[in-house]
Amino acid sequence: MPRTLEADILVPTLKGLALHGCMDTPARLAYLQGVMTLSADDNVILEDRNDTRFSQIVRNQVSHRADVGNIVADGYATYDPALGLCITAKGRALIRR
Repeated sequence: MPRTLEADILVPTLKGLALHGCMDTPARLAYLQGVMTLSADDNVILEDRNDTRFSQIVRNQVSHRADVGNIVADGYATYDPALGLCITAKGRALIRR
């Protein structure tokens, strides 16, 4: 099984946001770990870090929010520092397809 990429967690993240409202990074990480099957590569602890490759991908949803292809930059969610990611109407439309 290949390593999970940021694009791979778009729809599962939006489904979580639709269910739970805005979610901060720890809540998104816990939700995604519960609904996705992670590869061995996803669970590798990063060198000089205390987290996994998968948790880095989840954090990248916020840290890469200005990059094309990101959940925020593409308009599927907004980011609020106090609340985390929040689904938009465009995000709800995507998961209704």
